[in-house]
Amino acid sequence: MRKVSVMIVDDSALFRKFLNDAVERTNSAVVKASVADGMACLNELKQKVVDVVLLDVNMPGINGLEVLREIKEKYKDTQVIMISSAGNDNTALTVDALEMGALDFISKPRGSNPEANIFRISSYLKVLFNHIAINKFYSPVKKSENVAAVKPKPERQVPKSKIDLVLIASSTGGPKALYDVCGKLPSNLRLPVLIVQHMPVEFTAIFAKSLSNICKLEVSEAKDGDIPAGGNIYIAKGGKHMVLARSASNGMTIKLIETPTVNGVRPAADVLFKSVADNFSDLNILAVVLTGMGKDGTDGLRELKKDGRCYVITQSEKTCAVYGMPKSAYEAGLSDEVLDIEDIADGIIRRLNNQ
Repeated sequence: MRKVSVMIVDDSALFRKFLNDAVERTNSAVVKASVADGMACLNELKQKVVDVVLLDVNMPGINGLEVLREIKEKYKDTQVIMISSAGNDNTALTVDALEMGALDFISKPRGSNPEANIFRISSYLKVLFNHIAINKFYSPVKKSENVAAVKPKPERQVPKSKIDLVLIASSTGGPKALYDVCGKLPSNLRLPVLIVQHMPVEFTAIFAKSLSNICKLEVSEAKDGDIPAGGNIYIAKGGKHMVLARSASNGMTIKLIETPTVNGVRPAADVLFKSVADNFSDLNILAVVLTGMGKDGTDGLRELKKDGRCYVITQSEKTCAVYGMPKSAYEAGLSDEVLDIEDIADGIIRRLNNQ
């Protein structure tokens, strides 16, 4: 597989060396430049455009967000992976970067085991680099092509009763996609929306708050015991699986559990989807699978669709940052409709009105 070209941007010479070693160890990428600040990064990009920029969030001079904005405007084919440090300020800036279109982020290592740290970061970067290479060099569907969305399957295959609940799964590239989808949902959406976005524990509350700033609906990080209410969006808490259980009054209640990771993540969409299938087979579900690595959500969708009460929208390949989760659902024959990201909110509204 062709290797992706990488630029490292961080004000610490020691950490630049660490990242250089981590990138080289992936055997999927080669470092073309390593610079100490945002201005040097932009100057280097004028000379040689790279496939990926590893970009520190917080730097002296031009900060990471300003550099990211410039890259997204001038170098649209260059992916940006943010480098985040501990602390609420950096976490908030990282969430802002994800919403602006950064592909993903890695956290600066903690602890005193350098070999374990480099292995962890290198392993994750390898997965990201491989997806970038496939999308950039080998995918038959290019972002610029005007590929028609897959039309809905015949109406007989989808629920005819009203939709009771919306479920959304997303991962890599998901914050920006959710910003697009949720920001377009109307204030009179009278049913709950439950979202699993793969994020670490310290990020989901800040992400929920940020999402609420652009939504007409109420957005919150889910809490154990929450009763899903219409017009509300609940973001699964990082580090815990979100499940939907029966309350004492036979209604819906959210539970947060710390069972093992599923598909290597916690929260996992499969856990949520399966809990809905197990506990609420009488409900009509609208499920949406957005950009993300891996196959999380596919097994859960299979359970939800067993009784024919679930309609599934998947994001199109050409608008995905990473066409993993939607591809898995589509290739499993579970997608009823494929839409570009800018059309998914309208697709949700159309399904809710067409009942």
